[in-house]
Amino acid sequence: MRHDAAVRILIVIARPEGRLDIGFRSVADPLLRELTASGASVEVDVLRPPTFERLQAALRAARAASRPYDLVHFDGHGVFDAEGGRSALVFESGDQAGTLVTGDVLGEELRAGEVPLLVMNACRSAAGHQEQTYGSVAREALERGLAAVVAMRFNVYVPTAALFVGGLYRALGEGRELQDAVTEARRLLTERTDRGGLPFVRDWCVPALYQAAPVRLAGAGATATRAAPERDLPAAPRHGFVGRDEVFVELEAALVGSPHVVLRAVPGAGKTSAATEFARWYVRTGGCASRGRASAWRTRRALTSSGHASVRSPGARCCSGTTRTS
Repeated sequence: MRHDAAVRILIVIARPEGRLDIGFRSVADPLLRELTASGASVEVDVLRPPTFERLQAALRAARAASRPYDLVHFDGHGVFDAEGGRSALVFESGDQAGTLVTGDVLGEELRAGEVPLLVMNACRSAAGHQEQTYGSVAREALERGLAAVVAMRFNVYVPTAALFVGGLYRALGEGRELQDAVTEARRLLTERTDRGGLPFVRDWCVPALYQAAPVRLAGAGATATRAAPERDLPAAPRHGFVGRDEVFVELEAALVGSPHVVLRAVPGAGKTSAATEFARWYVRTGGCASRGRASAWRTRRALTSSGHASVRSPGARCCSGTTRTS
């Protein structure tokens, strides 16, 4: 990996069922939080929209600009065909069915984009044919020329994925080798006592590492170029921001086709807080890169009399998109 620049990470958050799907930031939030705590210099982009076609375009553009991504993280669903003995990832496609992408196809795109590392918290992304060593997304991607792949052998609970991913990126951000970071994240799974009401399962063995070459994230001492979003936004809540994943996933979808979105709800529902936190998230994850400077983002304070709050991204021209929350 490059040792003279900030580490570049592309996150694919695929939620084909929208607000009915698992929490939009349930994994991405601990990922970013632990990366920040590690002190590593990183640039994190979220793929918008999270389609396979958009991934292909993003990887090619990054390579053409001589700034390929160091790591692609897939946060979404995996499926396994027991009869065929093959697994696949589910990218968004505009309907709840999504688009299935196998490891060989994904691996070819990542190799062409010069991406050495793939991390997936998708269920059964390391599952393959029981009698032969083929079929899993992880193994097929690795065989296309990647340095390493982290995946899940079986179905995985969201809290398990969140804890593992947070620990993995914290260790990587601190400069540990990939295999040591995976071991540290597994240790967190074995030692946790609060399972949030989930049944007791020895799930430390669910994450799997496939590795063909040593991997260590660089970026220590480098300077990230992305502007801090807090410069143009109210201060973040003292105790953090929790929830509203169903609003965030709809805002993400709405802003793909419109630069201006309006939140509508009864007064006091938290429209301004949600809009401000979303703006902070959107800037941190590269959402403004294709629209203008990060500092051009604006949120408009909620009007208690009308029950509206607006989110306006750079390049906004008019109120051409609306999403509601109650």
